[in-house]
Amino acid sequence: DRYDYYFHMANSQRSLGMHIQAAKTIENSIKLDPGNALYYHHKAKSYELAGLLEDAINYYEKAVARLKRPSYYKDLAECYLLIGKNGKAREAFELSRSYK
Repeated sequence: DRYDYYFHMANSQRSLGMHIQAAKTIENSIKLDPGNALYYHHKAKSYELAGLLEDAINYYEKAVARLKRPSYYKDLAECYLLIGKNGKAREAFELSRSYK
């Protein structure tokens, strides 16, 4: 499938440190399968690694809206901590423990 192609290409780009390009590439997967939380999570991780924490938070929130996965909430919480939003971080950490 084409969205898998874009997903794997984005992962390769991210592993090479091309985080912004990876975020752009994974957008193709999102357009083809907008309900797939994994794609939003990977776009968020790319933004996080690029230091674009507000963008990362936006996409982590989109990921958890689609799938209540504990690791997604944990990543969201860590971004909130990095920008000093401790209350939001605490909420996300608590949610990470409530979904198993």
